[in-house]
Amino acid sequence: MSDRQLQLEIAREGIGRPTDLVMRYPPNWTAVIFLACMSFLHLINGLGAFWKGRIEGEMSAVLGVAFAIATAVALRLKNELAVRPSAGDLHLRTSLGRIWYQRHISFQSVKSVRLFLGGKTRLCESRIEILCDGESIECPSTRVPRQEALYLAMAMDVELIKVCEADQ
Repeated sequence: MSDRQLQLEIAREGIGRPTDLVMRYPPNWTAVIFLACMSFLHLINGLGAFWKGRIEGEMSAVLGVAFAIATAVALRLKNELAVRPSAGDLHLRTSLGRIWYQRHISFQSVKSVRLFLGGKTRLCESRIEILCDGESIECPSTRVPRQEALYLAMAMDVELIKVCEADQ
C-alpha cells in the first residue's frame, strides 16, 4: 500500500458518507402536449359530427376521451431516482397514485458517472448519466450539473467522466 492510498484511507475514515439524495423527474411535456392536442382535435371533430347528426362522431368522441385520460396519466406519472449511500444502492421508482414499480441497483454494479457539458452558454443542455452494468440511467436536469455529478461520483465512490463539447 502506497503512502497516498494510506492518506486517502485515513481521510475517508474521518468523513461520514454523504446523505441520501432524491431526484424527481419532471413530467414528459412533449407527451402531455401531444396527447392533449390529439384529445382536443378528436373531441372537436366528434362535436362537429354530432352536430350534423352523423354516427362517426362516436368514434371521435371515444378517441378524444381516451386521449384525455392518457393526458391525465402522463401528467400524474411520477418518476424518481434516489441515491442512497446509507443503503448502498440506487432506488428507481415510478408511481401513479397508489400503483408503483420500483427497483434497486447496488453501488457495486455502478461503473461511473458521466457528465455531458453543453458549453458555458448552454448549461441547460448539460446532462448526467449513471453508468451501470448493461444500462445507463439519465438523471433529471439540474441547474448545477458539475456539482451534482461530483456529488454522485463521491457518494457512490466511482469514477467521474466529463465529456465537453468542442468549442468551434
